[in-house]
Order: sequence, then structure tokens, then C-alpha cells
Amino acid sequence: MSLVRTGSRAASLLGAAARRSETGVVRNMSSGHSVEQEIAECKKWKNITMVAVPACMALSVYFFSQPHDHFEEQPAYSYMHIRSKGFPWGECGLFESSCWKKDE
Repeated sequence: MSLVRTGSRAASLLGAAARRSETGVVRNMSSGHSVEQEIAECKKWKNITMVAVPACMALSVYFFSQPHDHFEEQPAYSYMHIRSKGFPWGECGLFESSCWKKDE
């Protein structure tokens, strides 16, 4: 099915190029190459994508399936939350949702 689409797309591009050359108006897109070269470049990047996407997916599955270290939580050291001056909004930190739930 994709071959039919690619072939019809190439034929439409070639037909459009022929019509433009008849009218004398030529619109070079990004590279200014011929339509055949643009089609070849498009096919090249399509093939590169067809190889790269499955390779990236396979590597992702491989790396995420490997065992990895889980670290223990750090102990709650008393010096980590030293507050010499109270917050203007109360004892809880601004983003400490667990503390705000206790106050309610």
C-alpha cells in the first residue's frame, strides 16, 4: 500500500513540475534540487526513520528492563529544617501539602 502511495506521490510531483515548467514559474523549495533528487532525499530519510525508531524503542525497553539500584530514604536530620524565623503564612512551608492537611 505504501508503494502505491509513494508512486502516486512521485507521479503527482513530477506532473506538477512539468506544469510549472510550461508556465515558466519554478518554485525551488528548501534545497533547489530537482524533483527526482528531492524524492530520493525523502526516501532516504524515510528509511533512516524506519531504522532509527525501532532501534530507539528496543534500546529503551532494554535499558528499562535492566535492574537498577534503589536507594534508602535519607534519615530526617534535625539540622535539615532549621527555621530561626517563622514563615509569614504560619508554621508550614509554602509547598508542604502534608503539613497543610494536618492544620485543617
